[in-house]
This record gives sequence, C-alpha cells and structure tokens, in this order.
Amino acid sequence: MNHSTLTLQLHLAEVLATSPRKEWKNIEKFMTFKVPEDNKVVIIPSRTQESIFSLAYYLEKSDGTHVEKILPYLISCYKYIEDISLNETLKIEDCYSMQFFSKALLEKLFIFAEKNNDYKDKLNELAWESLTHHTNIFSEISEKETVVSYSTLILNGIIQLLQIINCYIDDWSEEYLEKTNEIFKIFVKSSSLNTVHAISTYTFQGSKENLIIIKCLREYKPYFDKKQIIYSGLSQSTLIGLIFKFLKKILMTDIRQAYIEQQKKSDKEITQERRIWTALSYNKIDFISQFKNDIVSEIYQTSIRWFSEYTQFIFNSLLRNDNIADQDLYAFTTVLKTIVISALHLKHIDDDFVNKLRKIILDSSNVPKLPMAVVVLEALGIIMINFDHLQTPISMIIKNFLIQPSTSFIKAENPINTNISILRQCATDSISLALKAIDNAKLSKAVLVHYCDELYGISKETSGVKTIIYHNVLKAITTIACHINKKEIIDMAVPALTRRLNENEDQINALYCLVEIALTNDVTVFRDIINLLAEISKQENYEDNSKVQIIYKCFLIMARTPNLPPKKYELLLEILLFIFVSKTLLLPPKALKHRTRINEFTPLLLILKELFSHDIIHPELNCNNEMNVAFRNFWFYCILLGYRNGQWFSNWHSILSVIARYTPTLLVSGSNANSLETILESNSILRQKFSDGLQSLIKAECANVVTRNTDIKGLSFIQSAYLLTIYQLESMRMDKLDITYIFQYILNEATNNSGITFAMDTLADKILDIYLKKQEVNIGTREFTENIEKQIGFIVTNASHRLKRIRNFSRRFLEKIVTRFPSVLMNKKTLYLMLNILIALTSSMSIKSSEKLFIDNSSINDIASYLEVADGCDHKKELANEYLGLCKQWIEYASKVSSVEINGLLQSYLLNIHIPTPGASRFIGTGVTSQFGDMFGSKFINSSFMNTFSLQSYCIGKILGIRDAVNENLISENTVLLQMKEKLQHFVKEYQLNTTSLNQSEVEVTKIVEKFTSELYMVCAYIIVSENVDKDLLQDVCWIPIQMFNAQVMAVAKAAWIWLMTTRPELSLVILTELLSAWEWTKFKKRGLFSTNKKREDPFMHRITYTVPAKRKPKAHFAEVHSIWVEFLADRYNVLKYNGNVYDKVFMKLIQISFCDDALSNSMYARKTTFQLLTLGMRVLQHQKQRKDDSKFELLLKKELYEVAFSWFKDPPVWGDSNDKQTLENEIRAIDEFCQLIRFDVKNNLLTMRNINKFKNNGIVYKILFQQYSKLSFDQFSKNLAKIFENAQEILLLLLEDELRHLDIWYDPEKKQTNKVNIPNRLSYNKNKWGSLISNAWNISPLLAAEIPAKFKLPILHNELIRLITSNPIAVIDSTSALEEVISQKCNISNNYGFRSLLYWEHVSPIHAVSFLANQTEKNPWEIQYSLRVLEHFPADMIFFYVPQIVQLLRNDPLGYAEHYILKTAHSSQLFAHQIIWNMKANMFNEEKDGTLVPDKIKPLLDRMIEKIVNPLSGSDKEFYEREFTFFNEVTGISGKLMPFIKCSKPEKKKKIDEEMAKIKVDVGVYLPSNPDSIVIDIDYKSGIPLQSHAKAPFLATFKTKPRSAGENEEENNDLSEEEDSNKEIWESAIFKVGDDCRQDILALQLIAIFKSIFVKDGLDMYLYPYRVVATEPGCGVIECIPNSISRDQMGREKVNSLYDYYVVKFGHSDTVSYQKARANFIRSLAAYSIVLYMLQIKDRHNGNIMFDNEGYIIHIDFGFILDISPGGVNFENVPFKLTTEMLEVMREEIDSQPYEWFCELVIRGYLAIRPYATQIIEMVTLMQESGLPCFRGEVTLRKLKSRFQLDLTEQQAAEFMSERIKESRQNILSVGYDMFQQIQNEIPYHR
Repeated sequence: MNHSTLTLQLHLAEVLATSPRKEWKNIEKFMTFKVPEDNKVVIIPSRTQESIFSLAYYLEKSDGTHVEKILPYLISCYKYIEDISLNETLKIEDCYSMQFFSKALLEKLFIFAEKNNDYKDKLNELAWESLTHHTNIFSEISEKETVVSYSTLILNGIIQLLQIINCYIDDWSEEYLEKTNEIFKIFVKSSSLNTVHAISTYTFQGSKENLIIIKCLREYKPYFDKKQIIYSGLSQSTLIGLIFKFLKKILMTDIRQAYIEQQKKSDKEITQERRIWTALSYNKIDFISQFKNDIVSEIYQTSIRWFSEYTQFIFNSLLRNDNIADQDLYAFTTVLKTIVISALHLKHIDDDFVNKLRKIILDSSNVPKLPMAVVVLEALGIIMINFDHLQTPISMIIKNFLIQPSTSFIKAENPINTNISILRQCATDSISLALKAIDNAKLSKAVLVHYCDELYGISKETSGVKTIIYHNVLKAITTIACHINKKEIIDMAVPALTRRLNENEDQINALYCLVEIALTNDVTVFRDIINLLAEISKQENYEDNSKVQIIYKCFLIMARTPNLPPKKYELLLEILLFIFVSKTLLLPPKALKHRTRINEFTPLLLILKELFSHDIIHPELNCNNEMNVAFRNFWFYCILLGYRNGQWFSNWHSILSVIARYTPTLLVSGSNANSLETILESNSILRQKFSDGLQSLIKAECANVVTRNTDIKGLSFIQSAYLLTIYQLESMRMDKLDITYIFQYILNEATNNSGITFAMDTLADKILDIYLKKQEVNIGTREFTENIEKQIGFIVTNASHRLKRIRNFSRRFLEKIVTRFPSVLMNKKTLYLMLNILIALTSSMSIKSSEKLFIDNSSINDIASYLEVADGCDHKKELANEYLGLCKQWIEYASKVSSVEINGLLQSYLLNIHIPTPGASRFIGTGVTSQFGDMFGSKFINSSFMNTFSLQSYCIGKILGIRDAVNENLISENTVLLQMKEKLQHFVKEYQLNTTSLNQSEVEVTKIVEKFTSELYMVCAYIIVSENVDKDLLQDVCWIPIQMFNAQVMAVAKAAWIWLMTTRPELSLVILTELLSAWEWTKFKKRGLFSTNKKREDPFMHRITYTVPAKRKPKAHFAEVHSIWVEFLADRYNVLKYNGNVYDKVFMKLIQISFCDDALSNSMYARKTTFQLLTLGMRVLQHQKQRKDDSKFELLLKKELYEVAFSWFKDPPVWGDSNDKQTLENEIRAIDEFCQLIRFDVKNNLLTMRNINKFKNNGIVYKILFQQYSKLSFDQFSKNLAKIFENAQEILLLLLEDELRHLDIWYDPEKKQTNKVNIPNRLSYNKNKWGSLISNAWNISPLLAAEIPAKFKLPILHNELIRLITSNPIAVIDSTSALEEVISQKCNISNNYGFRSLLYWEHVSPIHAVSFLANQTEKNPWEIQYSLRVLEHFPADMIFFYVPQIVQLLRNDPLGYAEHYILKTAHSSQLFAHQIIWNMKANMFNEEKDGTLVPDKIKPLLDRMIEKIVNPLSGSDKEFYEREFTFFNEVTGISGKLMPFIKCSKPEKKKKIDEEMAKIKVDVGVYLPSNPDSIVIDIDYKSGIPLQSHAKAPFLATFKTKPRSAGENEEENNDLSEEEDSNKEIWESAIFKVGDDCRQDILALQLIAIFKSIFVKDGLDMYLYPYRVVATEPGCGVIECIPNSISRDQMGREKVNSLYDYYVVKFGHSDTVSYQKARANFIRSLAAYSIVLYMLQIKDRHNGNIMFDNEGYIIHIDFGFILDISPGGVNFENVPFKLTTEMLEVMREEIDSQPYEWFCELVIRGYLAIRPYATQIIEMVTLMQESGLPCFRGEVTLRKLKSRFQLDLTEQQAAEFMSERIKESRQNILSVGYDMFQQIQNEIPYHR
C-alpha cells in the first residue's frame, strides 16, 4: 500500500470537506467501488481502499453535507468487506487485509458519529451486529475444533471490535448487558478457552499468521486513530479483559448519569466520564439501577470466580518467578472493577471478597504486583465509602497496610523506591478520600488518633522497618489533614508534626508535611504555618544551619505551587520581604564587601522570582504603604550590596529582572518640597553610616549612569542612591515594555518639588531610550503593535497635560518614537484619541472652571477617559493651540508614509462623528467637519477628501436605514445579502459583455464603473456596520474588481479596500489574504502583469502590413491594473509591516508567487509595475533583516528578487510610452527607487553574508543555495556566494543606471527639463572590470550576458561574449542577440561541432533569415539550414511583405535553397504563389535609359520557376489562379486598349474605359494584387478615370471589397484599425499603371511600413501612410489611392495662399478643438515623414508629391528618387528633410513653443526608435542591391544609409545629432529653392 497516495487523497478529501462549495460531482469521484449485487467475492485493491477510506475521512471532516448519500454507501461497503474477510475460500492474507481495513473504516465512522449524535444508534447497532456475527462463528469453529488458522482470524476480528466498542461507545441499555453476558458465556466455555489458548500459543511461536498480522499492522497503521485497536494481542486475558471492560462500561451507565446530575446540582465541574472510577473514590454516588438484579448478580458471581482464578494464577506465577504479562494484569484489574461496580448495583458485597482483598495486600507470603496493589487499595476505598458496616474494618486494613507494614514495603530495595511512594500515596489517598466522602467527624478523629499515637511512639532514632512506618504515618496524617479541611483535624495534625521539628533527626519531612497542609488549607492555617517558618528562619547563618536551608526550600515549594488563592501569595510575599529586610539590617556596613555573607540572600531572591512566575499577584499596580516601603528597602539594599548596572552578581540579573516587573514605583507620598528628602533621610537603610568610599562610588556611578551631562554637584548621597536605584529598577522593568511607570516619577508632585527634578528628566530619557531599543527586537509582532498602541496612547494623553514640563517631555518622547517607528503614525486608536483630545480641548475654552473633561465614553487602552483642564481662558487657548500644532505635525508626517491611509482614517473618524456605527466608539463633538476644515486647512481637507467622505456618509446612512428595516423585520438580512451579492456579480457580466462587444464604448464602460463605485461603497458600508461580517460578501468585494480587471475599477476598489481596512483593521488580514489568492489567480489566468506577452515586441517578428495605425492602442497599459494594485500593496505594507509577522508572511508569499516561474511580462507596459513590485520585494527583504527569526529567508528572497530584476534585461532594451509622460516619469521614479534600494543593499552586504553561517548545519535555505556548490567546503561556499552577490549587485546597478539614462533620453530628448531623479551621466562601473563584466554576467545568466554588448559599445565585450558563446553555445540558443553576435562577428562555426545547436536556435526575424540565405557560397551549411527552418516556421502571409527580397535571392542561389523555399511555400499558399508570380514577372526585364526593355539575366530562371508553380496546380487551386489572373489581366488590359486614345480628350478616354469595364465580370474570390486580404465583390463601372500621362495610359477604378474572413485577416494587435470597420464592405480605389517601373516605390513603401511598425511597437504617437503598390509586369503595377486627400499643388491651383490658411478654412480657427486636433495630426505625421525623408534620402519633394488628408495628416507620395538618386542627377535638395516656413506656420508657435517642441521630441524619439533595427533595415535594402533599381550606386549607397543611423554614437549623442538635423532642415533655403524651381519648370505653386 502506498502511504503517499493515501496522504494525497486524504488531503484532497479534507480540502473538499472544508471548502464552502461541496459539489457532489467532486465527492462522487471517491465512490470508485461498487458493491457486487450477486454476492460475488471481489478483493478490493489498495487504491480503491484509499478512495473508500478518504470518503469516510471527508465525512469526518465535513459539516454533514451529502451524509444521506455517503453514509449508506460506506455502511454497505463495510458490510461487504467484513463478509469477504470471513470467507474461508480466500487466501488468509487477503482475509486479514480486508479485516484490518473494515475495522479502520468502522472506526472512522464512529469518529464521525461522535460529532453527529443522530447517527450513533445506527452505528452502535452495526458494531453490535458485527460482534455477534463474529462470536457465533467463533463458537461454531470452537465446537468443530477447526484449524487454528481460521480461528485466529475470527478472534483477531473480535478483539478489534471489542476495542472499537470500548473506545467509542458509552451509552448502553439493559438489553446490551444481557447480550454481553451471553457472549461472555460463549467465551468461558471450555472449548472456546481451549481454542483461545491454542491461538495464543500458535501465534506466539511465530506462525505464518503472526507474520501476516505484523505485515497488516505495518500497512494499516496510518488508517487507525487509536492504535490499541490493532495492537491488543491475541490471548485469553486480552479477550476476558475486554469483555469485562465492556460489562463494566455498561454497568457504569447509571452511575455516570447520577454523578453528572449530582455535579450539576452542586455547580461543580463535571469530571470526564471515563474517570468515573476515580470519582467513586471520593464521592458517594446514589443511583437507581436500571438493570435486572438476576443478570447483575450473575455477572457479580462470574466476576468473583474469575477474580479468584486470576489471583491464584498470578501469585502462583510469582512463586515460580515467571513473568506476568500485561494482559493478565489488565484482566485482573478489569475483573476487580467489574465486581465492585456490580456490588454497587446490588447494594451488597460479600465479606469473603473483602477478606480476599485484605489477603492480597497483607498476606506476608504474597507480594502483589504494583498494579494489583493499587487497584485493590482503590477498591477498598470505594467499598468503605458505599458500605457503612465495612468502614471500620477497611480503615483498619489500610492502617495495618501502612503500619505493620505490608510485605510490599518491606521487600522493596530501599525506602525511596518509587513503588513504595506510589503505594504509600495510594493507601493514604484511599483512607483520606474515603473519610472525606463519609464525612463522619468521629470516625475521622478516631482514624487520625491512631496515626498520631503511632507517630508519638516512634523513637528519635529510626531505621529499617521503623523508617518505613515513620514515613507512612507522616504521609497518612498529612493526607488526612489536607483532604479534610476541618479545624479539629488541623488542630490535631499540626501539633503532631510541629513536635517533630524540635528533634534533630528528619526535620525535613515534618516541614514538608506542614507545607503541604498549609497549601491545601485556608488562609488562616497558611498564615500560621509560614509565620512559624519565618520565626525559625531568623537564624543568622545560612550556610551553617541546615534547618534554615530546609525552610527556604519549603518557601520555594510554596512559591512554586500554582493556582493558590492570591491572598496566600501576598502573605508569602510579605513574609519574604520581611525576612530579606530583617536580615540585611543585621548586616554591618563592612559586611557589604564580603560576598560570602551576601550569598545568603540568593535563595530568597530565587523564591521571590518563583512567586512572581505565576503572574497572579500584582503589587506594582496596587499595594499598601508597608509593602511599598519593603520593596523600596529591598531595592536600596540590592544597590548597596553591589548590584549596580548589572556589574556584580550576574546570577542575580535574571532573578531581579522578574522581581522588577512586579515592583511598585519607588515614589513617596506628599507634595511639599521637603517630603521626598525627609522620607528618604528617615529610611532605615539609607540612614546607616556607610563608608566615604561607598558614598563616593554611589555618587560617581549616579553621575555616569543616570545624569551624565546634568549638573549634580548638589545631589547628596541619599539622592544619588535613590536615583541610581530608580534607574536600575526601571531599566530592568523595561523588559515589561511599559513606560507608564517612569512617567509616574515625572508626574509625581513630590519629585517635581524636589532637587532632583532635572536629574529625573534625564534619567527618564535614558529609560525611554532603553524602551525603544528593546522594542526594535519585537518589530512586526502582534505584541509590538498592541504594546506600542497602549504606550503611545498614554503619551498623547499626557501631551495635553496642564503642566508644560510634562507636555514637553511627552512630545519629546513622541518625536523619538515616531522617528524610530513610523508605522505608529497610522495607528487608528492613537489618531482618534488625539483628535478626541483636540476637540475636547477646543471645547474646553468655554468651560469656566477647572473640570474633568471627558474625551470618550469608553477608555482607549485603559487610559483615563478624561483630561484635567486648569482655570484660565488664556491657558486653555494656549493648550488647545499647542495640541492642534501637534496634530497637524502628526498628520503631515503620516501623509509622507501613506497619504491614502491617513485620509481614510480621517474620513472614518468624521464618519463616526456624524453617523456612529455599531461597534464603534461614540465620539464627542458632533458636527465638527467644518471645524476640521478650519483647523487643518485645505492641505488635508480638500475637495477629493470631501467627495469621498460624502460618498461614505451617504452609503453608511443608507445602510443604517436598511439595518433598521432588518431589525424591525421589514426585510430579512439574508435577502439584503443576496441582493448585494447579485448586484456585484452582475457588474462582472455587464462589464465583460461591454468589453467584448464590437461596438465597445468608453462612455458605456465609464457608466458601468460609476454604477459599480456606488454599489461597491454600499457593500463596504454594510460590512463596516455589521458586527458579523459575511465572508462571501467580503470575498466578493475583493474578487469582483479583479475579475472585471479594469484600471478605473481597480482605482475604485483600492479606495474601497483602504476604507474597509482603516475602519475595520481586524479585516486587514482577511482582505490581504483574499487579494493574495486573487493575485495568484491573475497569474494563473495570465492577466495583466502576467500576460502571455512575455517577450518584448519586435516589429519584424510580427506581420508587417501597410495598414494605417489604429487610433487606439489595445495593449497599452495592460499592466495598469496590477500597477494600481502594487501601489495599494506597497502602501499597505508601509502601514502594516510592524503589525505582526503574519502580514510579512502574506507579502513574502505574494513576492514568491510573483517571482517564481519567470511569469512576469517583459513588455514595456509592464516596466513600471515590475519595478514597483521589485521595490516592494526589496522593502520586504530589508524589513526581514530586522527580524532575527526570519533572516534565514533573506538569501532566498534576495536570490529570487535579483533573478527577476536581471530577467528584465535579458531582452533587448525597450522605450516607454511617450504619449503618457506621467507614466514615463513614474517608470523612471520606480527604477530609481529600486536602484537606491540596491545601493543600500550593497552597503549591507556584510550583514547579509553573516546570515550564511546560520545555515551551516541545517536548513532548506542552505541546501537550495549550496546545491550548485556541493563540491566546495562551507568556507569556500561562503566566499563564493559573497563574491557572486557582489558581482550581481555591481552588474545590476550598472544595468539600472543605463536603463535610467535610456528612459531619461526618451522622456526629455532635448534635455530641456530638470531631472526628476539623480541620473548619473557617466557609467559608474569600474573601468578595470569591463573585461570580467561579460563572464560575471554569464555566470548569472548567459541570456543576460548576450544583451550587454549592445548596451555598452565596447569591443572587449563583444570579444568576450564570442569566446563564451563558442565554448558553450547551448546556453544561449534562446537568444537571437547571441546569434547575431556570432554571425555579425563572422565567428568560425564550421570547425566547432558545438554549433550544431544552431539548428535549434531561437527563431530570428524573417528578414534576418532571408538575409542569411543570400550569398550561400560564403555561408556555413548550418547557417543556411537554420535560415530555411526559420522561414518555414513563419506563416506564408507573414512572408508576403518580403516577396521582393525573396525573389532577389534567386540571383545567387547556387544550392537551390531559395528556389526550394519559394516552391514549397507557393504550393502551400495560393496567395503567396500569386504575389511571387507577379513580382517575378516584374523582374524579368530592365528598362534602359532610352526606355527599351532588356531581359534580366535571371529571366530564364524566373520563367522556369513560374512554370513549376503553375503547372502542378489542379482543381480548386488552378481555378482560383485562372479566375484571379483573368480578372486582373482584364482590368490592366484596359490600359493597352486605351493607348490609341492617348491624344483624345479626357471624356473620350473616360467613355472607352467605361465600355471596357462594363465587360469585366467579378468572379468568386478575386482580389486586387495590392490587397490580398480582401476579395472584390463588385465594381463601380462608372468610376474609371483616365490619368494624365504623355505617352502612357494609366487610369483609376473603384472596387467594392470585403475581408476574406475574420480569422484570415488578423494582423498584429498594434496595427488593428477600428474593430467595427474590420468586417465592413468598402469601396477601394486603385491606379493601374502601364509603362512605369513601380519596384522602387515598393522598396520605399516597404521601409516606410517598417518605420510605421517600429513607431507603433514603441508606443510613439506618429503617423505614416504606407499606401500599397504591387508591380505585376515589367513597367506595370497597381497603386492604392490615398482617400480623402488633396495635394499641396492642388491647393495652390485652388488659390489657397498658405498651408495655415487651408487648415483654418478646413478645420476652423486655431483656437478651436478641431484645428488643434488637425494640427496634432499634422505634427505626428510631419515628424514621422521627416525621419523617413532623412533616412531614405527621398528627393523631388515638390508640392505635387505632398498630400494632406481630411484629418490634417501630411502624406508623401511618389518615391522615384530615393537613396543615391536625385532629379536630373543633381542633389539640389541637399537637406535632411523638408521643414518649410508654412509648415511651421501650421504649428503657429515660436521655436520654443509646445507644438514645435513636441515635433522635435517626436523626431528625435522616432530616430532613436529605429536605430536598434538598423541591421534589419539595411538588410532589406541590401537584398535589393542587384535588382537594377536606379537608386543604387554600389556599396556606397549602403555605407551612406548605415552612416545615417550613427550606430557608433550613444543614445544621448544620437539625440543631439538628430536635434542638429532638425535645426539644419528648418526653413532651409535649398527646400525653398527647389519649390521655386518646380514652379518655374512645372508650374507647381508653393507658398513664398
């Protein structure tokens, strides 16, 4: 049997049992076994047994849910299992297995019944039926004398059943007594006894069955709760003992019930039922027997017979020196008890039986075993109580047992033998308890006289038997006196014992007896005895007087005795202090130097310590003047004896520390100036004549220790001793962490009017410093919170004291405590108390005389609930103003720790003033909200504060109305709860419905949030006013906002949670625990911070399209919910971290959940939240350093935290969202805060490394950290780990500082703003360590090391990385950066077999893979195979974009890899095949300068490729191909048919176009080459427009299109247009050209589309319109039209003077919103196109090539002159980009204006954004180099392009470089000159 699987199933069952929802479908899974209906015998396998048992375990742990289904099933299982366990046809092993399992199942059912009384009877019957069945089988097999093997099985089952019945069944009726008696008769038959005897002999001899039983015991042990069920053993005595125990239990039913009733009547505690036998030994229980006399009599006689047999058997065995088995003794005791219980029922007992008992304990020939003697003595005591005629005889039997004495005493080895003590105690208890129960004074006296006479007769010299008799008599006298608390008995016992004290021998026992009597009797007896002991203790010499030592031991016994009446402890304390002071007065002053004389006081101190250990008496709180003086003298002498500052008698320190806690203050009463000095001078201790040396020493120590800088020359010896004593006492009392005692000295009038006032102030300051230091150890514990709350409450109350000195002292200490523990600022009770005091003080100004001013109806922290205000309005006003200043300062400091918390507390306070809530304190000063505004000003009580307060007030008021309706039974509370839950849960569905809708409206979501806010606050108000919080409702409050997962909702929830936690602090842990679960749920669901968007977006790893950027960014701020959440958690941690270790565990668990599994997103939108979380983790980590018990987790938490921090830098760097500068600023602050904490951590490295030593011997932390260094010694491991942390910190700081610089440039590209944080301008890394940087980073993470060279452009970093990659390429196969390093550095991988891993490397972008396929002869085969694998990994529609580059690969494809890929992809994607065919056709010819077409050298290859693509087509693929190309040829053929009309008028051309278009039929699935994502469904046959051309016939036509399908047209999320437009049918215009080579436009628009994707990926609010162009034939192509646009040329022809005038006419005046929107669009697009113009060197930028759409965007067209080609071959436009005066006029601001600055920032940011992708962009251009396009001038073109990226510059330098390009372009004369030239030559107007 597998115990681990059992444990797992049991855990699952317990989880189901304790969960709120117990769904039957989950529980039913345990019911894997079906009871066969045809009585078929099936052995139940172990796994099925586990399921059945787990179901029973569920029943035990649950609340009874589904019991009606489960219990019948389990009972049927039990019955079936029991039946097959008795089946003789099965293997004996299987029978035993089933037997053990069935009994385990039965026990589990009984455990369930103990909690559910309704099912007890049913299970009792089940057990009885089972026992009867087993007994009948056993009877039959005994008669038949069947093999012992089967009999053993049955007997084992019977014994197990008897054990279960005895353990779990208590209530039995008469019928069961008869049945049990009948069963008993079966077993006492000779045949049965013979069988049992044979079984015990058989199993004892080591039979097969014995081995099977042992195996079953081992396997089934975990199933049983009570192990005696299966460990009973198989013997006659076990069986007899269990049966008699069963009989006894049944017979005790009546006695137990009568005893319970008796105890109830006397209001006494009811003894546990299983101890009824013990109760009978000191109670006479009158009961009425319900059982028939004849049955009880039969049991009685049978029991006596068995008693005789067992007595004889045991004594015979003892004579033979045989060992007596425990089972035999168990049977003896059980039978004897059954006899006594039966006799009580019968009201009769045989004298012969009593005589047998006497013989057992008194017969000199018999020495009974200890258990026999004990049970016989107990039985005699019970008989003596219940049978009057036997009282005297039995008392004599026990007396003889003690005084003769019994042989049991004589034959013991020594008088101190443990058995003797047990027998003595048992015998004396029996007689004394019996006498107490009988309550016969005459009998008690007579018995006691016997023992006293015997004591008097014992001589002084005792030995041997006499010693035993002496001890027995002492014990008897003492026990009788203790149990019978009557004066006449005490008066006899105490003198008898006291008489022995006058004798020199054996005084100790008599003294101990007196102590025992004192402890058990009343206070009077106790006082008399301790006074007697005190008189004896007046002996002077402790060392030489043994009697004094014994008395001290007696005092120690008394002091250690627990649960005495407080008065006894007080009397003992008085006596001890009296003894101490008396003895010290006897010491001459010279004796203070002799340590031997002082040692006598140590025992007394130990006694005092033990006395106070019970924590029952508290003299420090209340004691009379005499005890106060005694304590004062006690401490004076401690100081004079040399205990000063703990320097002498170190063993006294722990003792005096305890005494100090219970010592009252050493104050003196009186108020006049001389009272203190007078009382001290008259003190009996201090007025002694001490040596000058001692006096000088005391004064010097007082100066050094107490007063220090205070002038104390005027202090006398007595004053110095007094101050030193106070310091010593109160510093030790600080272990109690209570400052109220030291304040009492400050408040005391006698002290204030004495000459030690200033010295006392300084002393108090030192004591308070000790308090603060001691509190640091307790930080974070519940004790800390409770104590600091109580102490600070006391202080703030005294801060309003009428005496200025006390106010100043209180405020000084307040400042200290707040500085040390800022969390106290958030303490609710303290703040409320301060505000109550403030209101009371402001109200007191109208009080005419000095009165007690009540603060609150209930005191806070046991602090007096009133103030004493002095007379005088001026004084009252001054006091009120002072306290107002204190409150303002308090709230201001608190706001720095947590402004939301303090706001919540203030709102809660005001709320309770206006609407007192149940359970809240009722505050005075109703209507003080306006006063608060006046007192604290708008800094705290602002509009936001009042809005929230108003909402809270409204909700609380409404809820209180609902509560009133509930109280008046107008509505049920369950209905209210149900409605609230349903409303909250409805919001989740409504929100999800709106957010998933295609027509989602932000307005609708905002409305939902507004409604949700009201409802959430209403629910919170309900929770606040409810005394019993509904857990499900509180759970909904925590979970519903998380399920909605909206930033607005989270902000509302954050405020609501804080309201709950400030108003009901006891709910804080519950709320945080629920939020912890919700946090884990978001991780499981991959929401927000844990979204699947793990890696940073690379635009080249997504489908690059020509789609216009969306106006919204769906992914933006996806982690904002978690960001708000983390801010809330960080705020809560600042408030709660000192409130108990449990909060730290919650936050540590949250950090652990967040940091494990590498689950955090690395997207730029997760940056702020990630570093906020890391900062929270560091704060938790640093807080753990203050805890000695939790510091072992520091290394583990730090390890996880550093790993997460480094994981952020394992990906290429990413910019921030420049559209939200506040978020960007918050990101910088979050990183800077984390960076500062890391710097602080560096300073504390030494402390961290010290913690390693804690794990040397054990601890899972050490094992986790040590596992990778298992071959090192511990010292080596420690050094290694220390070095690793040091390196990690250096690298992390380097990376963090770089990230700060990175973001700072993005935040403020032109450096015009002051830095919000301190960002180092230079690298702080040690220059000498650059060489080891990569290797250290590699040790942390190879992926991290792979990213570092790109950050810090140093050759040494690249070289070291290449070396490491070459040695272990497997480590970085997930890093594309590492691969680029290898390939770009041209690392020799052909000779390194390790680079076979290249085949498994992470995928690079498609353009990289295409580039790798170029120049195959120079590449390694692995590199080529890798690139092919990468290309085949991406879907075909993602490769569409790179079709022009892929076709160019065929120019240099000697190995045929490019051809293979094209053919394979074309066969798998028809759309790809079409695109590749069109591009191949466009590349078959090149145009010469004279316009003639010359076949390209790869034309034959392209022809062959087209054939290989087209010829295999068949079926639907072929039909689709033919439809598409037929349709497209018909459309483009119109241009050819239009050629004869070149010279005709435009209307004639239009007519011809319309005629030809009318002939075109739209087939199914056809599409425009420029838009393969949509299909053409109709043509606007009248839309054909001839375009102007001198020798060619281009025309424009319009088509109706719709997307192919929702699934096929999914583009990258960043490029999504409005969702409602994604499936709309639209009219789309296109230009069809013949005779123009469009391939150069395609290249330019490809690059523009790439720029657009980069801008979108980096969150840049920039606009590009990369319209689509497709070349389909040589000189032919399709060009997408830009809708709703006008060229600048056309504006001029329409007499628009300037661009600004156009914008004003089109969009309104410059002050209008529409104009400003259009201007913003203009700037966004102008900045984007400025970068494009510069990077691609686009020329011919006259006004005819510049378009403006109806939203204000500028769009450039016609890219015939790019890179190294210019109009006319003259670089007339030698300017970075066009930025003319009229463009600046649209911005309509000066150079330093905000729009222009925004434009500059966008240009610089855009430039910085594209630089990391320089390699991919250059690769795009490089692959087209041999295409024959005129823009290429060899390698120089690529070098110039690369130089424009300025890759050798840092980011800051690159930003400055682009800033210069902007200045260079602004109103450049060359741009103006070119416009002028175009106007002259081509009549294109421009604005001068």
